[in-house]
Amino acid sequence: MDNLFLPKSIDNYYRGQKLALWFFWLVVIVRAAQGVSLIVGGHSIVRDADGIPLETFPDAASQSIVGVFVISGGARLVLSLLAVIVFTFYRSAIPLMLALLALDQIAKEVLLLFYPLYRIGNPIGPVVNLVLLFLTVIGFVLSIWSRQHSRS
Repeated sequence: MDNLFLPKSIDNYYRGQKLALWFFWLVVIVRAAQGVSLIVGGHSIVRDADGIPLETFPDAASQSIVGVFVISGGARLVLSLLAVIVFTFYRSAIPLMLALLALDQIAKEVLLLFYPLYRIGNPIGPVVNLVLLFLTVIGFVLSIWSRQHSRS
């Protein structure tokens, strides 16, 4: 029996539901946009989208906080580029890629429970990230749901 999550061979034949590909691309595009936004405009993204009151910290601390977020943006961009490579050349690994994207976000959410960020207001960033996690999980479930299985 072929395992859709970990196929015996990684090829360019996608076996899951086609709707999962829409979720895949939505998640990848938004994560890539988040990565680029953090790299290009880190200070304003950290302050506005994530609600971190940078002006209340000393300049060196504020710069360090932005630097950590920019590094996180770089990681988002690298994972997004990897996802594009998977889609282009290794489509049978799309379920694995969606699992990796979900695991990355789940790990960040768990770590934030132990190391919460001081935020002000109701920033949109955490909400967007939870929605992306939800969409990634839906995409993963659809991607491991075989098209052959759904016809029977």
